[in-house]
Amino acid sequence: RPDHNNVDEAAEIGLEVAERVYLSHISHHNLPFTKLVKYVSETYGDNVNVAYDGLVVYI
Repeated sequence: RPDHNNVDEAAEIGLEVAERVYLSHISHHNLPFTKLVKYVSETYGDNVNVAYDGLVVYI
């Protein structure tokens, strides 16, 4: 759909404007959480993270 990004698109767009990105509101059609965390970590290192319920981000 033209109004939704996949994980890679969202990560790349986020990294254009921020040093660290937290992905949230991820579709249930994606990888299961633990596999998604592993994929994002292997692909983007510490710069992109998968958000989760209860996450606290200190700015």
